[in-house]
Amino acid sequence: MKTNRKRILQAAITASFATALLAPGPAVMASSAYWYDSDGDLWHNTPGECWRTGTWTAGQALPECDGAEVAEPAPAPAPRPAAPRDSDGDGVIDSADACPGTPAGVRVDARGCELQERISLEGVTFATNSAVLDPTSVQTLDDVVTTLRRYPELKVEVQGHTDSSGNRDYNISLSQQRADAVRMYLINKGINASRLTARGYGPDQPVASNETATGRAQNRRVELAISE
Repeated sequence: MKTNRKRILQAAITASFATALLAPGPAVMASSAYWYDSDGDLWHNTPGECWRTGTWTAGQALPECDGAEVAEPAPAPAPRPAAPRDSDGDGVIDSADACPGTPAGVRVDARGCELQERISLEGVTFATNSAVLDPTSVQTLDDVVTTLRRYPELKVEVQGHTDSSGNRDYNISLSQQRADAVRMYLINKGINASRLTARGYGPDQPVASNETATGRAQNRRVELAISE
């Protein structure tokens, strides 16, 4: 019995001695990562290293203790760009608005200008004696698509016109084909076919004299007649 008591007493003394050697003396744990002494200074072991607690993680590393293990801070998020301004509230941003200051409630085209009942599609051209659209026509026609998408209640008659050169019946047919080509372009861009009609007027509605090259060029045109 005495032998057992002696062994238990020796074990307790040994355990206490080991704890005294391992623990950092009269320190207090000021965080879950490091030991601090009673003055609040980081406790260092014999090699001069900061004394970590058992719950230390790399995310808690201090530069003065574990400089190599301190995680680099995440870069600050890039500032969000300011939203484009639309000062007159017409749905066209200021940088693209050709007609700033449009009154509230007024319908506008893709350029921000008041939508007219009749629009001449300047820039829409065709190969000579052909209904094939020139590639340069795309920008103007895409602007038309933008406008028609904005106002789905609108209906449009696409009107083809020619100058007076040549046979009238031929010009009527050519102008119809050109009006059809523009209508199909708009349909292929998603505009409902029920909103679009096409008619060729040939040379019957000139806007300039056919006696000059300049006048004839003005008469060869495509127009949109807009209704609700």
